[in-house]
Amino acid sequence: MKFVALLIPFAILLSMVKGQLVPAMFIFGDSIVDVGNNNDLVTLVKANFPPYGRDFAHHEPTGRFCNGKLAIDIIAEGLGFTDHQPAYMSDKANGEMLLIGVNFASAASGYYNATAILYNLYELGARRIGVTTLPPLGCLPAAITAFGHGSNQCVARLNNNAISFNNKLNHRSQRLKRRFSKLKLVVLDIYSALYTIITKPDENGFAEVRRACCGTGLLETSILCNQHSIGTCSNASQYVFWDSFHPTEAANKILATNLSNSGSSLIQP
Repeated sequence: MKFVALLIPFAILLSMVKGQLVPAMFIFGDSIVDVGNNNDLVTLVKANFPPYGRDFAHHEPTGRFCNGKLAIDIIAEGLGFTDHQPAYMSDKANGEMLLIGVNFASAASGYYNATAILYNLYELGARRIGVTTLPPLGCLPAAITAFGHGSNQCVARLNNNAISFNNKLNHRSQRLKRRFSKLKLVVLDIYSALYTIITKPDENGFAEVRRACCGTGLLETSILCNQHSIGTCSNASQYVFWDSFHPTEAANKILATNLSNSGSSLIQP
């Protein structure tokens, strides 16, 4: 049995069996890939209410912090899955559904030592691991509103922090590959992918970058992004961000393509 995992800000564990390339996928992360694990938790950080999910299947909110599909949903579909991996905390996470994997991601979850996570996965049999970098944090609508001092430009300090972390991540990944000879480890650059979308919106089919679709688009997320939010856009596909922290399905499609291409070596023999 072979396993693949993606870590930070989300992780995927893939299992390969006869007849299918990647029939099982186990996902770890925060709200970027949470598909509903927070729905029944005692927390304010949830997305199981309108307008979240308005462009998803049946136009119903599922707990995804998006108007539609997450990047991980699109990646899974590209790998041939006909069902999305269920949230670990949901009733669907049992029986035969477990054969296609489980999503353990939880919105607002904290950062845990990535090396420790990797060690645990390696001990469980993971040999192919993809690690995603941090995104350009200073370009999130909420970050610009809170730390931009009235400017509509990305906050350089926050972006530099993300770049510094990503450089350390790349360095650490090289050390780990030298330590574990059987480990195939790939760092997936989500920073550059999202930054390109944000700085070149026209080339990527977007009309709005500074504001998110939900409400004013400046600070709303989770419970502040609700069906009573004034100003929510009618066409989210023109926006890079759905709420002030999370991309729209349209942006996720581009990110998913980029991540899939970057991580293609993880699913090759």
